[in-house]
Amino acid sequence: MWNGRSILVVDTPPIFESRAQDQEVYENIGACYLLSVPGPHVLLLVTQLGRFTEQDVVAVTRVKEVFGAGAERYMVILFTHKEDLAGGSLDEYVANTDNLRLRSLVRKCGRRYCAFNNRASRDEQREQLAQLMAVIEGLEREHQGAFLTNELFFDAQMLRQIRGGAHGEGQRRYLEKVILNGGLQKGPLRRGSQAAENTTQVPGYWCPHTIETAGPDQLLSVHWRKGKLIIEKKNHLGSLFRHFLSYSKRVLWIFGTPLFPSALALGILLTALQTMH
Repeated sequence: MWNGRSILVVDTPPIFESRAQDQEVYENIGACYLLSVPGPHVLLLVTQLGRFTEQDVVAVTRVKEVFGAGAERYMVILFTHKEDLAGGSLDEYVANTDNLRLRSLVRKCGRRYCAFNNRASRDEQREQLAQLMAVIEGLEREHQGAFLTNELFFDAQMLRQIRGGAHGEGQRRYLEKVILNGGLQKGPLRRGSQAAENTTQVPGYWCPHTIETAGPDQLLSVHWRKGKLIIEKKNHLGSLFRHFLSYSKRVLWIFGTPLFPSALALGILLTALQTMH
């Protein structure tokens, strides 16, 4: 809790030790996604002052692979061991460091950083926390409250919305997708990005599939076409979908992956629609 606001902190899974196809690593990545849906407002990179090592470089690379190419736009660097500055300026240290990789990272992160003194008193600890929260809140304002999201976050959000939640068969299939993707993301789904004319906008991010609908008084069917969920007329299931659509009058949260073929996707859609009213 900070100034009346609840703060959820999720520790990252052990993703930096190996690129091996490790089942436990991917399960941890999946759990991290499920814990932090619909997405984090900030990624906090903690590194010791004066020791930005090759392992830190690998960590940054893996963060971008796991959370998407836009992860640096949501990253804040937190240096530990501020006492090593011996009263010197953190800004001067960052500007004058001969560690070119650190300087490059600071630039890509929008120069968002602060430092903690490991030997700080209780009052100093509160002041340090206030400084960190000021940087984070500034980042939130910059993004107008939008959080970092991508397709795996989108699916995790759906998994928690549909009946049964993030447990059992649904969780197993979600973790299968994480493993299938290798825990890697090509990029985030940015709010406000260009989208196709018929794409449905879900508050906070874009639905990654185009949805085409028939008229409200027509019978509807649902099937997949070239990776898109298409709703069309002329099918005996139409009256059922027409009932759901006219009754709920809400935005449909629809997602699909290679692990969710047409028949299974149809069942998930029906379940999601049933839970919406």
